Amino acid sequence: MRAFHDLRLQGMLVGLAECLVFLSYQHSDGRFHWFLHFFVGAGAALSLLALHTYLTGHRTKLLLLWMFLGHMLAMLPDILFGLADVPHQPWMDIFLLHISAHFLPGRNWSWYALFLLSLASYFAALAVTDLAPTGPAGGISAPSETAKGTPRAR
Repeated sequence: MRAFHDLRLQGMLVGLAECLVFLSYQHSDGRFHWFLHFFVGAGAALSLLALHTYLTGHRTKLLLLWMFLGHMLAMLPDILFGLADVPHQPWMDIFLLHISAHFLPGRNWSWYALFLLSLASYFAALAVTDLAPTGPAGGISAPSETAKGTPRAR
């Protein structure tokens, strides 16, 4: 599991999984539905991770996995439909507004804007808690110091 903390490996595995999910949607307006549920699910995950990072001062090592899991939660009714022929019903909104998400004015453009807002909030939480990448490899190279010259508590 430790190797999965490497962002490159996460990116490859989650990218492959997302490609498979995208291909599974090709029978029903694939691009629209894949992007819709990705923006909703990944945006919800990023919002929760931003809150977690801000409150605890710790970043997650499994960022892309959490975004993927958010996407899977948002599209769970579609998975149920594909596997068990469960028709869509209003109660399925418990899965990150699965039904209602289709009717937001602006549709995917609106969800894209909300996704970008949640991404920005995650980066802001990293910056506020002093966890933003600073080293040449994207890692933290040294603890930062406050104005008084003492290292910030983590």
